[in-house]
Amino acid sequence: EFIFNTTTPILVEGIASILFIMRIIWQKQRLRRSVEWRKQRRLTIQLILMSVLNISFNLPIYLIPLAHLFGLPPEYGVQPELYFFFLGYFVIFLFPFICLSQYPGLRKSLKRKILCMTSQDHHATATVAPTEMATRIGTLARYKSAMVHE
Repeated sequence: EFIFNTTTPILVEGIASILFIMRIIWQKQRLRRSVEWRKQRRLTIQLILMSVLNISFNLPIYLIPLAHLFGLPPEYGVQPELYFFFLGYFVIFLFPFICLSQYPGLRKSLKRKILCMTSQDHHATATVAPTEMATRIGTLARYKSAMVHE
């Protein structure tokens, strides 16, 4: 169970990612074209980021039981293993952020919006100017006081 549920997916993902990148290189060589990494850059970066993210979250789940198989006492690593099992389920929520990070326009827009939100001053100064209503009230008050003095 340990080999098929834990070891195999990690190894298959790592090997498949490497083979996919090698396939791109071989296909370009077979067609006698130079490998233009600019065209495959987004795909390659996305593949590498997803593989690294998935392997980095799932590797500790593999390493603790492997250490137990090689003689680590069973009471060691129980608490971290619980956290790693939780993080293994959390990794799926991070994949959309990896996909969205490949769009430079979106990245710049989000950076600009986040920086503007954090750098705004919350102290605003307001200019006080007389309004038409205040002018009428002031005129009415002067008129009344002039009537009283006569």
